[in-house]
Amino acid sequence: MRVISLIPSITETLLECKVDVVARTRYCIHPKDSVQSIPIIGGTKAVDWSKAPEAELVILDKEENSQKMAESCPYPLYVMHITNLESLRKTLLDLSKLLKNQKIMDLANKLETVLKKDLMDKKKLRDFPGIIQANEEFFQSKSLSYLIWKKPYMEIGANTFIADMIKELGYSSFFSFQESKYPEIESLDASKNHGYILSSEPYPFAKDYVEYSKAFPCALVDGESFSWYGVRSIEFLSKNRL
Repeated sequence: MRVISLIPSITETLLECKVDVVARTRYCIHPKDSVQSIPIIGGTKAVDWSKAPEAELVILDKEENSQKMAESCPYPLYVMHITNLESLRKTLLDLSKLLKNQKIMDLANKLETVLKKDLMDKKKLRDFPGIIQANEEFFQSKSLSYLIWKKPYMEIGANTFIADMIKELGYSSFFSFQESKYPEIESLDASKNHGYILSSEPYPFAKDYVEYSKAFPCALVDGESFSWYGVRSIEFLSKNRL
């Protein structure tokens, strides 16, 4: 089946599962070797359907893509809404049946198996997965915030995929998640008791890491591993959920 995927993490997952992806967004950058030959028809919020090749299915996400994209789509749609790992598992099962793809079903089953494994009680921040860089003060933190944006500062809240990843990795005790999905923070706290996880994306905190590390307990983490729901997050979880 010829598929247009407008969700970067799902584009990667479909290609890893040998689905025929015929168009993508400019943010669909993985796997690098495979996406280079696939036409770009826009971004995650707007596309030019006149540039789209003929397709049998377009895959969108309710939160990541815009309603206008869905309303203007000339092809059959499958709209996802991933909020946690269980919704990811169910969505993968749906896609495996829709696309008649065993590899996607195997991935869903792998996620189910990983989630059923006993979770070790992790309390040491030195074991926090996905860290690229961190200052020593970060490892002494008693509580944490996971930042995804700057100007304004935004952290992840409850009922988000990242929060569920953190829970299933065994680190939720370090967080006090607010009810809103992406609450804003007026300013950062210089207290040595509170640390900040700086995600490498969607905001590129890597370019500011040195500045933050001088002022706050902080760690730069690979944001794709925590937020790219699909094969990337499942492999990350499988490797680190011991």
